[in-house]
Amino acid sequence: METTYLVFAGVFGLLVGSFLNVVIYRLPLDMEWVRSRSACRSCRRLIRWYDNIPVVSWLLLGGRCRNCKERIAFRYPLVELITGGLFALGFITVGAIARDTELTGGGLTSGWWAFGFVYVATFLSALVASTFIDFDHTILPDEITKTGMWLAPFATLVFPWIVLRHFDLDRFGWTGVHARLEGLIGSLIGMLVGAGIVWGVAVVGKLIFRKEAMGFGDVKFMGMIGAVLGPFPVVLVFALGCLFGSFFGIAMFLVTRNRYLAFGPYLALGAVIMLLWGEQTVWIVTDWWPRFVRGLT
Repeated sequence: METTYLVFAGVFGLLVGSFLNVVIYRLPLDMEWVRSRSACRSCRRLIRWYDNIPVVSWLLLGGRCRNCKERIAFRYPLVELITGGLFALGFITVGAIARDTELTGGGLTSGWWAFGFVYVATFLSALVASTFIDFDHTILPDEITKTGMWLAPFATLVFPWIVLRHFDLDRFGWTGVHARLEGLIGSLIGMLVGAGIVWGVAVVGKLIFRKEAMGFGDVKFMGMIGAVLGPFPVVLVFALGCLFGSFFGIAMFLVTRNRYLAFGPYLALGAVIMLLWGEQTVWIVTDWWPRFVRGLT
């Protein structure tokens, strides 16, 4: 039964990925992206439903429009495949959380689990859309970042267990707090920490380099990530984003000589890692790495 749900999650992700392709293209251009049907960018002909099946239609059409034969970018099925894969991994993550917190009584039919999956899937969709929009336009739209930043704490009131994986008020002597209130507190602190880190770096960078080091879109993006994951994971998200951004930024500069780097995609990659493999990442940072360094010295 669990395998059936996993396959469903992946297929659902493919369908959502097809919708995200529309959002990625139209949202930055202020085009209608909810009600209007998809059309070929070249000939403007409406795309038939059987030519809009995620991945499959692209393969059957040979990556070209049925009408004008103009090439359809590989990025369309790529976004669909990425989203489908992330949804399947998100299903596994929420299932693990549900079992660890005994939310389902051993099954996978609980409303708690279902809401948790929708919550995680929405967050992953926001990360995918933000990544490709930032690559294309070097912006992180408020429609995604600000909306996610303010909705996440309310969602945490219903499903607080993502934040509570790495946030425990007992450590600060505040015991007996209801899990939902504790999750809300962790979400709000995470929002402040995530936004504050990037805002602080932006201020210091501007003072040192006399130019914008980071855009305010990154501040709101990290606020959203912190509101979903909590305060400690969002710090690691920023560290991972800097690590990945430095690696790819240097490689891109050597090839293109372009010094500008869209930072959002690397923060999104760090957020995905912390959401799906947060426990392993925390263990590496807090346990394995210190022991490795001590072994070297």
